[in-house]
Amino acid sequence: MVKNKQLEFVNGGWVDNDEGCPNFDDIINNMMIGHEFIKKTFGVYPKIGWNVDTFGHSDANTRLLAQMGFDALFFSRLDGAEKNERAKKRSMNFLWRPSSSNFGNQYQVLTNVFIDDYCHPKGFLVGDNYATGDYIETDKTLTSY
Repeated sequence: MVKNKQLEFVNGGWVDNDEGCPNFDDIINNMMIGHEFIKKTFGVYPKIGWNVDTFGHSDANTRLLAQMGFDALFFSRLDGAEKNERAKKRSMNFLWRPSSSNFGNQYQVLTNVFIDDYCHPKGFLVGDNYATGDYIETDKTLTSY
């Protein structure tokens, strides 16, 4: 499936690293361990970042992703005022140029902010939606199917 491009790895770190208060060595080691495993096992390196539930995003982490050869980054958590403004201006997609005051356009990553936190299809039982009863029933024996 990986060779046929039916399945793609995103991020590829051993774990989802801290972005709010990152440590370069920890980010690099985390990604190196994960990427080495994926390369050895499947013969590919991830090129897309996907950070759905991190508590903040940093310029430093994005610069490291750019230096690692990532083409794009997708995330959901963003300051509420900025997210509302971006949604209003239809600018949820942008070219993030991390550390541009030092590196200019040398590093850049196409970035997308999800309008909904987890960006799941309506009707799926995910996260906070559990309490609303907004879910898909898969048991055919139940009347709610």
